[in-house]
Amino acid sequence: MKKLILAVLISVTSIPVFAQMRIKREKNAQDTAQQIRTERQIDSVRVNRMRSMDVAKSFIRDLANTDIALDIILSKYVITHDADDEMYDYLLASLAEIRLNMMSKRIQDIQFIPFQEMSRRDVSDIDTEGLNTADMFFLRHGKRQLTALYMENGKVASFTLVSKGGNKAHFVTY
Repeated sequence: MKKLILAVLISVTSIPVFAQMRIKREKNAQDTAQQIRTERQIDSVRVNRMRSMDVAKSFIRDLANTDIALDIILSKYVITHDADDEMYDYLLASLAEIRLNMMSKRIQDIQFIPFQEMSRRDVSDIDTEGLNTADMFFLRHGKRQLTALYMENGKVASFTLVSKGGNKAHFVTY
């Protein structure tokens, strides 16, 4: 009888200990799962940024090639949501201006700097308006900024920063 009471007493007192161990084990598993999800999200952002950077570099490389017509570059790389003739002409003129600015530069010397790597001073006057900053790149040659690109879904959504007043600029999407 004493052995039975002792066995019951030991089992009753050990249940909370085992429950705590199980909770700890489950919590560690949840933490690990959360950590894996977070690492996958970070990897996904990295892959998307690299993909956007590759498209941006191809865009600039083709834009510097005067043998490629601007309308071909526009249709291949730039998102144009039902642009009318006036918008289309504006985009072609803008591309021609960027091409002209790049003509005296070595394409290999152009730096593609992600928004996150820019100094606060350089981006303090830009209103991102909720756009994904991981897809924003600033192109520099030496100390001079050539243009800024906003990428979306594997294409250029904007290559135009426009003043919106109050010493702020924003990307104009087409």
